[in-house]
Parts: sequence; C-alpha cells; structure tokens
Amino acid sequence: LKKSFKLVMTMTDDKEWEGEKRRIDAKFIKDYVKEIDSSIFMMAGPPGMVEAVQEVLKSIGVKEQNIRIDSFAGY
Repeated sequence: LKKSFKLVMTMTDDKEWEGEKRRIDAKFIKDYVKEIDSSIFMMAGPPGMVEAVQEVLKSIGVKEQNIRIDSFAGY
C-alpha cells in the first residue's frame, strides 16, 4: 500500500499570495487528486467553506468516512 501526503493551499482573497487562487470545486479536486476513491481528505477553515467543500467532495463520490474536517470562525 503506497501512502503519500499532498498539501494544497488556496487563498482566494489574498492579493499577495502567489500560489493557487481558485475556489475548491470538483474540477479543483480532480486537478490535484488522481485517486479520489482511496484518498482521505482533510480540510480546515471557516465553517461555511468547510461545509461547502464537504458537499463538493460528497458530490464527486467521496465517502463520508474519508473526509476529516476542522472548522473555526473569527481568525
């Protein structure tokens, strides 16, 4: 069993950020994750963003047990 970790950060509202700037949608996930069925997805951020990404993951067939979340407000 091959194990790997890939961190993908995106900042949609930071003008100085030079990395990924797209919102996390189905295409975003498919661009970075080739083995969606066997991957574990971990996300952290404001509750609205975390809930939206959970829905995207479920819509592309990710099992709930493969989704790990941490949401926080007021940073």
